[in-house]
Amino acid sequence: MTVGAASIAGMWIYIVAVLAAIVAVFWIFGHRVEMNLSTMILGAIAYFVFDTILLAMVFDNIVVGTFSRGLYDTITTNPMVFVPYYAITRGLFYMLGMYIATRMSMRSDTPGGGVAIAIGFTAGFGIMNRNHGIWTVFQAWRTAHAVNAQGGVDAYLALMRAEEAEAEDIESMRVSLDALCDTTLGYYIVNVVEVLLIMGALFAMAVIIHLAVTRRAPYRYLGLSVPMYMVVMLPTAVMLAGLMPGGRAVYDVLLAAVCGGTIALAAVLAKKYMKNPMKW
Repeated sequence: MTVGAASIAGMWIYIVAVLAAIVAVFWIFGHRVEMNLSTMILGAIAYFVFDTILLAMVFDNIVVGTFSRGLYDTITTNPMVFVPYYAITRGLFYMLGMYIATRMSMRSDTPGGGVAIAIGFTAGFGIMNRNHGIWTVFQAWRTAHAVNAQGGVDAYLALMRAEEAEAEDIESMRVSLDALCDTTLGYYIVNVVEVLLIMGALFAMAVIIHLAVTRRAPYRYLGLSVPMYMVVMLPTAVMLAGLMPGGRAVYDVLLAAVCGGTIALAAVLAKKYMKNPMKW
């Protein structure tokens, strides 16, 4: 069994679509609002630090995975525990990342600083996220290429045995490769739509948080951002836990509603408050 050509094409459609969306947003807003490239870079760094390092490596793997093994097992095996854990931790860490990025950028702040942070943060998500990032898809393509070059899954696993890989690692790889071979072009197209909806919601949240932290908008919106972030993360948490009633279609509708709602709120606040002077 090999990875089909349609599946491989879908991977590249996914990668190109996400990159194109990032470039398009940069081009559109770069001509419309005043912002600094340094603030944009700060947003990308904030994503990398708070998601890839603090959340994934430190909190998920070390604090929960190593020091609290029983809790880790409960979270990963009990969907009713996993859902609030995923939504709350992502909501808190993402909010903190954008809050710190905004505070650090205030000495060189511009009215479009929130847009700059949003572009950097969502670009980081689109590229580096473990579930949705194009780097993950690119690694899947590399694996698919290696499997097909070896002549299929069985030949690839035979090579792993010849290299004396652990039996547990071989079995885990078999499960992953079977899932990879089952993917289709449609699978990646649907995933492109979903990741762009999530990125849209994150973009809007960055703008809202920036307006609140710089006191252009009422500061209460910073407190509201925490439950709003949890709502943004909730559909994905429910979907990953296998609890989504109606499956993928309902998930996509919920993502569209979350994305549309947060963007609408961000647009209203930006129109009303963005041109206000920053207040320390």
